[in-house]
Amino acid sequence: MHKKPLSPVYLFHGEEEFLKEEALKRLEGILSRERGVDGKELFEEDVSPSVLNESLKSMSILGGARLVVIKKTKKLDKECRKILFQYIKNPLSQNFLVVFLDKEEDRRKWDVSSPGTKLIEFKKLYEADILSWLITRARDNKKTISMDAAKVFLERLGTDLALLSQGLERVIDYIGAKTVIEVKDIEEILNDEKKDAVFDLTDALASQDLPACLNILNKLFLTLTSPQQIIALLSWQVRRLYTLKTGGEVKMPLFFLKRLSAQAQKFSREKLEECLYGLKKADSEIKEGLKNPKLSLELFFFSFFFQLSETKT
Repeated sequence: MHKKPLSPVYLFHGEEEFLKEEALKRLEGILSRERGVDGKELFEEDVSPSVLNESLKSMSILGGARLVVIKKTKKLDKECRKILFQYIKNPLSQNFLVVFLDKEEDRRKWDVSSPGTKLIEFKKLYEADILSWLITRARDNKKTISMDAAKVFLERLGTDLALLSQGLERVIDYIGAKTVIEVKDIEEILNDEKKDAVFDLTDALASQDLPACLNILNKLFLTLTSPQQIIALLSWQVRRLYTLKTGGEVKMPLFFLKRLSAQAQKFSREKLEECLYGLKKADSEIKEGLKNPKLSLELFFFSFFFQLSETKT
């Protein structure tokens, strides 16, 4: 994205949706500074072939850049795909097309060999990558954060980059002119209430207590916790349980490690894998707008306990 000249066509793929959005913002910033943006068209739902064709081939009368962004490619019909594939082979040099490829897309069908097309992958970040990302993001805001302090962010918010970005912004606003972000700053802004509730939720899950799970879930929604934050924190907790279950090491205070180890003993390795799969599915359903967020999470718990009861019979 930073290399010149810019490509007229960008194909974004991979699991990190937040990084795709960040890359799109950077592209818009570059175009605004260097050429001016005379128009931006965003297609997130169904689009007719005629509207798509006109958007791709329209030219700015003021000489600035035009930007067309297409998301949720799985909703495109055959005619729209044909128009896109033809355009990618011969794009207009003054226009810019950004396509967010859905994870189900077969990238081989997209002509990435075209000299005007750039395919960019946004891989799912692992914990070490996310910690480095947080430290770099703080530095970009002229703040310094230690590795220990960055780990506290993950303890509080999980590994969802959008939530971590929001949390970092809140802490930066809080410390004002101070240049170093300390653990105490994070703890004052990002309290433990939601983290403790998620620990309790995992306890209820381990104890096979469906009513308790639904009760805690309702309380989390009442505190305005976002569905993504609930999923991110619960996934973070389950991944740590899975690490312990498979013989890995989890670095945390001894008191919390004992609690985590006690939870891990209540799960089989297979149930933890099912749990992670179910949470990932619920996250996708919510992000793609396929189901009501609260309903999607409730169905995850019902499905988990239903499978558990089937295993016992």
